[in-house]
Amino acid sequence: MYEQNQPSLWSLFGIVFVFIIAATYGFITLSTEDALWFVPTFSEEASEVSVLCKGVDSTFETGSPHLAALNSHINEALSGSKNWDSLTMSDDTYEYYHTSDEVVVLEYRYSKPVRVHSIYTYFSNFNTLVVPLVGRHAKLNAVFARV
Repeated sequence: MYEQNQPSLWSLFGIVFVFIIAATYGFITLSTEDALWFVPTFSEEASEVSVLCKGVDSTFETGSPHLAALNSHINEALSGSKNWDSLTMSDDTYEYYHTSDEVVVLEYRYSKPVRVHSIYTYFSNFNTLVVPLVGRHAKLNAVFARV
């Protein structure tokens, strides 16, 4: 004869736990539009990197050993946990970086839009990263994304 299982408190807790995990994943995925928001690594390869150093622009393109080293450094810096700040870069600051002889800035350019996976919507579908090393915003260890 058919034996009916008795309700279990552990089964209820298991179902509630799975539902909470699924709902949290779904909510974050919908809000960030990124199904891989939980992946902590950044491993994109820039197609070129410009070093704006005190008024002199040096560009490293695909195939350059310097480009590989610079890519490695930015990928390491953007992997792992991130500390998001509300600081943004204005067009005036971007222009200042390109015209001032008082700054040192790295500018990473990607051939296609890329994203830093995170629970935040920042750094989604950008094609340029700007990293000030000397000058305005450099002491904040800021990284700016541009489209």
